[in-house]
Amino acid sequence: MRKSKLLTFLFAFIPGCGEMYLGMMRKGVFLMVLFWGINTLSIFLQMGVLLCLQPVIWFYSFFETFNIRDLPLDIIQQHDQLFFQKLTSRLGARELPRLLGSRHLWAGVVLILLGGWVLFQNFVVPLLELLFPTLAENWYFHYFLNQIPSAAVAVAVILLGIHLVRGKKKPREEDFVEYRGEQHD
Repeated sequence: MRKSKLLTFLFAFIPGCGEMYLGMMRKGVFLMVLFWGINTLSIFLQMGVLLCLQPVIWFYSFFETFNIRDLPLDIIQQHDQLFFQKLTSRLGARELPRLLGSRHLWAGVVLILLGGWVLFQNFVVPLLELLFPTLAENWYFHYFLNQIPSAAVAVAVILLGIHLVRGKKKPREEDFVEYRGEQHD
């Protein structure tokens, strides 16, 4: 079934909507989540540099909509299925339980920190402002609170960089033992 050129053009302006309108539901949802997820992360972490990725995603989605518009529906759906298979294989969806099992400590730490931050922002800060009314009026207090997520990301990036620069621990010469064959007494 042929899709309307006008509706295709209008839907193409919203990342992912054009793909969904033409029948690529999985890819459309992925692009939409990616586009708005980057926006949300950049606001939450106060890292505006992430917004540089949004035009790339927008242009890709916009022009892909017009590239697939004239393809038959079965070819479009095959492309959508192939995209989903490649995405899940690259993200390690089959190996995700093993990856999370071996890295459960880091996943747990991230979840605890995120949950603690949400509790702190939604319960502790309002309680502090209620108990100390002058704190609520102090702009520096709110500025400091808003900088905590980006400072945490900066510290994590620095620690990761230090870890990468140091590399793996090189074995010392004493750790090597020369094999001289089996000795029989």
